[in-house]
Amino acid sequence: MSIDQLLQDRAQRNPDAVALRSGTRQLTWSELAHAAACVAGSMQRHGLEPGNPVGLLADNGFSFVVSLLGALWLRSPVVPLHAGLPSSQLAPQAVQSGAVAIIHDEPHGDVASSLSLPLLSAESLALGTPLREPGHPPPMHHTATITFTSGTTGQPRAVPLSHGNHLASAAASARRLSTGPGDTWLSCLPLHHVGGLAIIIRALHDGFTVELLRRFEPRAVANALASGRVTHASLVTRALERTLDSAQKPFSPRLRGVLVGGGLFPELLAQRARAAGLPALRTYGLTEAASQVATQAPGDTGPSCGQPVQGIEVRIEGAAGDEGMILIRGPMVSAGARDTPPGDDDWLATGDLGQIDAEGNLWVSDRRRDRIVTGGENVSPIDVETVLNGHPAVEEAAVVGLPDPSWGEVVCAVVRLSRPIAPQQLEDDTIEQLATHQRPRRWVHITEPLPRTAMGKLQRATVQAQLLQDFDATDSKSDR
Repeated sequence: MSIDQLLQDRAQRNPDAVALRSGTRQLTWSELAHAAACVAGSMQRHGLEPGNPVGLLADNGFSFVVSLLGALWLRSPVVPLHAGLPSSQLAPQAVQSGAVAIIHDEPHGDVASSLSLPLLSAESLALGTPLREPGHPPPMHHTATITFTSGTTGQPRAVPLSHGNHLASAAASARRLSTGPGDTWLSCLPLHHVGGLAIIIRALHDGFTVELLRRFEPRAVANALASGRVTHASLVTRALERTLDSAQKPFSPRLRGVLVGGGLFPELLAQRARAAGLPALRTYGLTEAASQVATQAPGDTGPSCGQPVQGIEVRIEGAAGDEGMILIRGPMVSAGARDTPPGDDDWLATGDLGQIDAEGNLWVSDRRRDRIVTGGENVSPIDVETVLNGHPAVEEAAVVGLPDPSWGEVVCAVVRLSRPIAPQQLEDDTIEQLATHQRPRRWVHITEPLPRTAMGKLQRATVQAQLLQDFDATDSKSDR
């Protein structure tokens, strides 16, 4: 069953159940299916054919979801584009994906017009005559979306995800989290990112309601989690921290799972969330796997990411029990993301480091390329950032390696303070919590927020590149 067939099936089985809710607006499954069919009919009348990739440039909202499902109804692969990027960055992505047209919502008409492709208004498409007969369903290995990675370690890469990839991921998530009709999943992640996109596909598979927020706003998220409407949510660690800071009401006991991903989840933050009544669950995933790889089961409060979800295999490169590169394979893993032709023995090297314990739980440390090797010692930037971010005067911190003729690399800490403190005092307060080789030898104090992706993930590669470019001109560095 393809994604569009799943929508038709859901509309027949639960026609009057609420599929999407945003503010005071809502769409039932039958209304959503009708709107998607209208988009498909309009696209066909504009000359688009099944198999033609189309870019989608829209904010989180009904227009995005209806356009996404409408294009899939026509059997056109969808290229979700980051609505916050300038045209200079969007244009190469549109070309790389092979998009033949751009569907856009009203606020992004000007940016869309600069991409030199035929334009289709999302609002106008939804007013057309429905395409009732979408034709033969596509094989499950046919591409449904071409999704770009978050670009935390370099330029975003296009990842083709098939109908089978998305639906295998949705089925595995449902089995791990026991989601279904009657549940409501709060969606505040960008829908152009696989984390937000996966929530829509899970809703089609499970029949739950998606409550859409146009963007992440800490107070709005905290209020939604306290309202009693929401049973599940997805956040990144930075968003969770800001949500906890903004909460003014107790969180609802209806909450059954708040998935926290997009980077490592410090244990202190996990304990704080659970103490506040949020059932925080660690999850590890990536674009190439259509979202989840390993997720804690409800009630699991351990410090690992839990066991791999159903259908995915995980192994660690190296000796058993040691930390090494995480490799994955399974029906949710994109064949187009591998370096070798598809085959039963293919494993995708994630670039992340971790290990599997005796119970089969996956522990994720960090990315191999983020590791700092100083004087022959390996330093995880996450470990140092956890200490720095735990200091009451630190708003946020990033740790990267910089070249050094004596040490190979030295640890450099980039910090933004929440209140004034002498640099030496900050060093003195944190030095005892770090091993000698972990201690930053260079410090950079900044006043602007650190660069992050739309998901809120720290862009260490960008931080490091900026330091390498203008470190000599920075006044606030100090060598120890």
